Amino acid sequence: MKIKWVSMAAAAIIFLSFVLLLFFSHRQDIFTTRTMIPYNTGWTYCYGEESGTATLPDRLDVPKDTEVVLENRLPEDLRDDSGIVFRTRMQYVRVYVEDRLVYQFPEQELIGGKITSAWNFVRLSEADSGKEVRICLISPYSRFSGSIGAVRYGAYDNLVTGMISAHVKNFRLSFLIGIMGVIMLLVSLISRRHRLFGWQGNFGILLMMTAFWLAGESRLPSGIIGLEAWHYFSLAALLFCPAFLMAYLYARWREICGRVTAALFLAFLAAGGAGILSEAAGGPDLIEVLPAIQLMAGAALGYTLVLYILAARKKKERF
Repeated sequence: MKIKWVSMAAAAIIFLSFVLLLFFSHRQDIFTTRTMIPYNTGWTYCYGEESGTATLPDRLDVPKDTEVVLENRLPEDLRDDSGIVFRTRMQYVRVYVEDRLVYQFPEQELIGGKITSAWNFVRLSEADSGKEVRICLISPYSRFSGSIGAVRYGAYDNLVTGMISAHVKNFRLSFLIGIMGVIMLLVSLISRRHRLFGWQGNFGILLMMTAFWLAGESRLPSGIIGLEAWHYFSLAALLFCPAFLMAYLYARWREICGRVTAALFLAFLAAGGAGILSEAAGGPDLIEVLPAIQLMAGAALGYTLVLYILAARKKKERF
């Protein structure tokens, strides 16, 4: 017993020392994000009968399926390796320099025929210096229509590496959670004959679904993983997370509100299946039912809190 506590204390000290070093240690300047220059002032907008000036990021009261056009004058110091970058959420994008189309998203029809979120990296040249740039945005979703993110300009390669360095931390967190889930699932499979408590497999699946959702929300540029994979897997993971959470709670605390937990598991699983069928059949898609998905997730977390309070009040050694 003494060896156990000493080893746990030593591991905790080593881990805490590493965490402190993360905050205070010096890092190499690999990505040179200093060269990304804000380009958020001087914009004008127009849609329908409305027009005005905007400082980005901004949210305009634009009806869905209505195009909003943003105009500005490009900086005078552009070079042949220059560019601008901005993020859009569920919006079709076209970018013009004068009357020349220099960028559009998507360039080809996406799987499922639905628009996704994306980083828009627009290449520019020295010949574009001082010319008028127009960004045209249109969204089929009311909650994303008229939403305009910040714009930055600089060397194109630095824009790409800068965005990766800014968001890779969030992706790394999701990756670590996913690895933890895989390990828990493997522990459950390897020790299935011994079944210490029987909930490790459910916990591992819950962690992996959480990792999929967090990876989609990390906003990492999708140079390796396709846009549709980010979009559908993160939404589906969030959709089914309440069901997987109930499965874990049932395995972990079956003796506490077991029937209620089992009923909620079936209800959340049915709701997730209905969401997928609606997406596949051309009904309301996962973006349109996103408020309901968020409500399900909130209800599942609230029930989890209540269940753990009840478990703690029982004062069992197993807790």
